[in-house]
Amino acid sequence: MGRKNYLFKGSEKAAQRGAIIYLIIATANMHRWDPHQYIETLLKKLPSERNAANITNYLPYNMLAEG
Repeated sequence: MGRKNYLFKGSEKAAQRGAIIYLIIATANMHRWDPHQYIETLLKKLPSERNAANITNYLPYNMLAEG
């Protein structure tokens, strides 16, 4: 995905959200996480997190790959 693809996101906010998703996937890959597994793990664990200060615990480089 590149710069030209952002033209079709619909709005600047949508393009920003898309860029965040790409960043999450790239960061997971960089730290040898399977992106699908990483996002699945986030979706399972984050809803129960009550302290926003702990969000850094869920960054790929702070989590051990499960499996």
